[in-house]
Amino acid sequence: MRRSRQLDPPYYAVAHLGFETEESLRQALISPEMRTSAQDVRDSATGSVTKYIEHYEISGH
Repeated sequence: MRRSRQLDPPYYAVAHLGFETEESLRQALISPEMRTSAQDVRDSATGSVTKYIEHYEISGH
């Protein structure tokens, strides 16, 4: 039986953070906790890091 070549997964870690309002997101992004989290990523990442923000609204809320 032939083994297929295993490739590294496209993601090592993924975080999904939800916020009730855009303003609460903005406040979180400038918080000391977010700065600490970002520093942890920089200190531990061995490759590139991609972050993105997606905005969507849930109808009826």
